[in-house]
Amino acid sequence: MEIIYSMHSLERMKEREITKNEVYDTILSPKKTVRKGATQMSMRIRPNGHLLIVVYTFAIDTYKIITVIDTSKVNKYL
Repeated sequence: MEIIYSMHSLERMKEREITKNEVYDTILSPKKTVRKGATQMSMRIRPNGHLLIVVYTFAIDTYKIITVIDTSKVNKYL
């Protein structure tokens, strides 16, 4: 499995202090996944109680991370 990060996602991860391990765990063990066409959103609760949303595409064993979102509005999305 390969994970490719867009520049946008890396910038957001740095801003929001999200690690690559958190992204990996969210993709492999999400609390919830939503699919819209080729784009998927996987969600998981972070240790700080916020919801991590990873937006990505998947093709032939490769995940392309588009963006990551950290929100305190857990109930809105789960």
